[in-house]
Amino acid sequence: MAEQRQAITPLVDIQHADFAHQYELGVWWSHYGDHQGNGPQPDTYLVVNLKTCAVHGYFDGQHEHLLSHIGFYLGMIHGGVLSPQTGKLRPDVTTLVTLCDTSIARGYRAGREWFFNEAEPHEQRRTDSTFIERLRESITEMLSFQDSDETWNYSIGCVLGELSGQLFPETPQEHQHWEKTRRKVEEHLKRYQEPQQHTTDPVRVLSLQEV
Repeated sequence: MAEQRQAITPLVDIQHADFAHQYELGVWWSHYGDHQGNGPQPDTYLVVNLKTCAVHGYFDGQHEHLLSHIGFYLGMIHGGVLSPQTGKLRPDVTTLVTLCDTSIARGYRAGREWFFNEAEPHEQRRTDSTFIERLRESITEMLSFQDSDETWNYSIGCVLGELSGQLFPETPQEHQHWEKTRRKVEEHLKRYQEPQQHTTDPVRVLSLQEV
């Protein structure tokens, strides 16, 4: 089992021993715990656990030692899409979690689009510290604005979509959809700019011969 765990490349670059320990526990528990071998976690799994962390003040800057437990949640999610026997990606799995909630699914797609089309290399592959900071920024903002469940679901869905890029390459369908959307945006901007150009073009002054 130890050898299989070593062969698994985590979803983030882990630099802290506590986070690594929690991550390994999460992978192990997803394979051999109470719900062993059940496949991907439900899409609400990370949302529910991060809300619990937020309620207990984990993101207030005073509980840094407790944030390593987020590694357990990531390990559970990662382990859910891996075969317990081989440690490899399950052949029947195409998403990082089982997508059911509409807002999470929207965020998931947005996160993947950002990952493959906009993210810088260092943003595509976060460290455990920068990943926690990414969560802290989003969660602190949502708490301060008392955002709705839909906003929480969309925001964490984006995080899941970003993480999914580590395991699930861009599909031809996604590429086609993103290209189609990009062309529509460009066409819309072009149509918007054309009338602006007509109104801002300098007025041509007629010469006496043309009058």
